Amino acid sequence: MVRKIIPIVGGIVALAAAYIWWRTEQSIQTSKQQIRNENQIQFTLKPWIAASSSGFEPISAAATFLDAANFSGKLYVASSNSLLEYTASPLALNRSFRAGLELPSAPITALAVGPALYGTGERLYVATNGEGILIFDGQSFVHLRPEQAPMRSITALASTGLSGLLLGTKEAGVFRFDGHGLSWLHPNLQKLKVTALAGDIADLWIGTRDKGVGHFLAGQLSFITEAEGLPDSQVLSLAIAQQAVYAGTPSGVGLFRGGKFDRVVAPGFFARSLAIHSGGLWIGTLEEGIINVPLNGRVQTIPFAVDVRRIVPVGPDWLAVTRSGIFIMAKSKPELLLKAPGAILADGNISALSFDSSGRLWAGYFDKGLDVIAADFQSATHVETDSVFCINRLLVEPNRQRITVATANGLVFLDSSLRIRQTLLRANGLIANHVTDVVPTETGLALATPSGITFLEPNGTRSLYAFHGLVSNHVYALSREADQLVVGTLGGLSILEKDTVKANLTSANSGLKHNWITAIAFVGKQHYIGSYGGGVVKLNATLQIETFPDMPKDLIINPNAMLVTAKAVYIGTLGRGLGVYNRKQERWRFVEFGLPSPNVTAFAINGDTLYIGTENGLVRVPEKNLEF
Repeated sequence: MVRKIIPIVGGIVALAAAYIWWRTEQSIQTSKQQIRNENQIQFTLKPWIAASSSGFEPISAAATFLDAANFSGKLYVASSNSLLEYTASPLALNRSFRAGLELPSAPITALAVGPALYGTGERLYVATNGEGILIFDGQSFVHLRPEQAPMRSITALASTGLSGLLLGTKEAGVFRFDGHGLSWLHPNLQKLKVTALAGDIADLWIGTRDKGVGHFLAGQLSFITEAEGLPDSQVLSLAIAQQAVYAGTPSGVGLFRGGKFDRVVAPGFFARSLAIHSGGLWIGTLEEGIINVPLNGRVQTIPFAVDVRRIVPVGPDWLAVTRSGIFIMAKSKPELLLKAPGAILADGNISALSFDSSGRLWAGYFDKGLDVIAADFQSATHVETDSVFCINRLLVEPNRQRITVATANGLVFLDSSLRIRQTLLRANGLIANHVTDVVPTETGLALATPSGITFLEPNGTRSLYAFHGLVSNHVYALSREADQLVVGTLGGLSILEKDTVKANLTSANSGLKHNWITAIAFVGKQHYIGSYGGGVVKLNATLQIETFPDMPKDLIINPNAMLVTAKAVYIGTLGRGLGVYNRKQERWRFVEFGLPSPNVTAFAINGDTLYIGTENGLVRVPEKNLEF
């Protein structure tokens, strides 16, 4: 009997063991699948087909070169607003692909050439800030677009051959495209603020904006910062030569050997770009020219009074990509290879727009002064001084024959001949030098500043701030109607009547969705209130907040980016393009296609044509094209 039982027990044990093995294997496979699922990033991959016409007409802005690549026998040069294709012999512009028209509505950030991850041959990979990447085979584009917005802001590319393309992002870390799927390279590489990539999947070096150099080796991530000797924790560029790795920072170049920090090379130089070429390290700097550090020899400085954005080896030569052109290195001396195409506008980062009585368009820039564009749009005059810089608002005052310019460096008055008549600062009675908005009053002007409001009147200046009842000192936007002044601040709304605070509204005591108010405009008998993160709401005549049922949640309205016409209200958003409110139908819609960037920053209207400023250029469109 015992002998009969033993085989039965043995069978039961074997079955149990098999069952346990099966369950364990299932658990392992389930865990692996879960890891794969967690690492997978949802995306779309489809041919990019530009519409035949968007209705938007670009006003040419200076093409600021930022990268270049030799691909398929042609030279491709990237600026933020276009990709330019040049034939090699003779060197000539063959085609241009513009952001918002032939390309998606997003600034270009970087180029890389690598093997095709599907199909054969090589591809040109074009990174954008907001729309993922474009894959170009020389004839057409394929658009790789992650679903989540933070993963679409690409700052760095690294081709690792057939192992895949590595993508570094502004704030979402590093992930990989292998031709079939998009996935995190490793969970520890999420949420990094990436500036540069070098190496491969097994041994990857990562430049970051605030954590120094990341080294990802065999699945382990470590950081080297200033504490270990790196000149600066902000890394701008990377280069690899044999067993050495170089990291460019604003304070010099860090050298790594054997995975560890070794020493500082070229201390004190702003190392924006790096390249290994002809047995040496080449450093492109902000102001000091190009530095050559032979791997065995004496440091050489090549004077070059321009900002070198990228150094690109091309065969036996190398190119220096600068803001205004591309230089080729010949006999240790840079020679101009091609110059950036001419343009009407000096820059593309628009911050304010306004037309004067003679039909000229005034365009203020975030960091380049302002342009006054002739009525025929054939030419422009540039104005830039220490005060006329970082423009926040342009106010045309025909009755006083002047243009008032609110800047980060004071309030400036210009006449129609573009001469500066007066500059007002804190020393002249303003409560702060930084003026964020300006509106006319019955007797003068009201100025918004980070320290309160200053009123300019015939008998002098006076200021009002939190001590007088203002909800917050930091004022961003103003809107005046009759005796009422609506003040948008960092802490909510203040409503003034005859310069006295009548009410303060915040998200705690009203229907405001967000306290940070960025834009205000009077529409009918109501004020439309734009905020940073709460979209747009209405302030009615009884000081009650009303909402729009079709307003997207968490919408960011850019400072003073709001315009009212008889037909519509226009708002400029951060990342959602142009918002259009049909006043008759009382509903919103949002437009991105046709814009050079979904970050819309300023408006002006002349006749029936709307002018739209973005961080990446200026476009115009007949207002009727935006009706729906």
